[in-house]
Amino acid sequence: MPIRLGLIGCGNISALHLRSIAAIPDVAVTALADLNEENIAAVREDFPFLSAARTFTDYRDLLATDVDGVIIMTPHGLHHQHIGDALRAGKHVLTEKPFVIHPEQARELIALARERERILMVSYQFARMWPYRYARQQIADGTLGEVLFYSSQITQNWARVGGWRRSPTLGEGGILVDTGSHFVDLMLYLTGMRPESVAAFAQPDAAMPREDLTVGGEETVDMVTGAILRFNGGRVATLGVVGRGPTLWNITIIGTKGTIEITDRDQIRHIGSDNYD
Repeated sequence: MPIRLGLIGCGNISALHLRSIAAIPDVAVTALADLNEENIAAVREDFPFLSAARTFTDYRDLLATDVDGVIIMTPHGLHHQHIGDALRAGKHVLTEKPFVIHPEQARELIALARERERILMVSYQFARMWPYRYARQQIADGTLGEVLFYSSQITQNWARVGGWRRSPTLGEGGILVDTGSHFVDLMLYLTGMRPESVAAFAQPDAAMPREDLTVGGEETVDMVTGAILRFNGGRVATLGVVGRGPTLWNITIIGTKGTIEITDRDQIRHIGSDNYD
């Protein structure tokens, strides 16, 4: 019998997951849930293998079916509720990033997954790409020596997205929690660091007219964010996440024996300490 999956949320990101699922043998998507029936109709049209999938406008009805696991692709302001309900229904869970908004929510769901003996995973893909696996291995092997400084910056025209991402309720945390969570994930994955203290700063999109800085009467989410971190006994890391401008991607890791720089997602440069002078 194939593994039976249900999709909770059938928006834009669902197509990426469905293309991957289509290439995996012995997996079937047997249920779809979305408040917007047009989203369901669109993915069924684009992916004919979904023709037999049951459809629901209430995700709780999907959880009552015999799916083995679910992929949650709803706004992250709803993740805590959707993930918790799925785990309590006995389903394995793969959720789109970011996981949840508040640390106590994360601890609660991790404990629940362990209690129910269910798989709970967040869909971060970059750590599985070769430049990041290579960089992690170089650090783990000691090739870079002791990591002295880590900096990362991601910039994209996130301001154009609109919709639920600009809602303080559904898109809480703004671009730092949304796109920026990829860079938090990579920072921890590459270095194995445990942050000791963090100073963070944020502001809304000052380039927008004041009347456009509200969504449903609420102030819009933060658009320009930055953080300075202390780790590993006082070493310094910086993180910048900006939601207006061209797409820029830069990670620099400086060690006592070498430096690695990753740009444009998959361009990597490894500089040995013999070039430091």
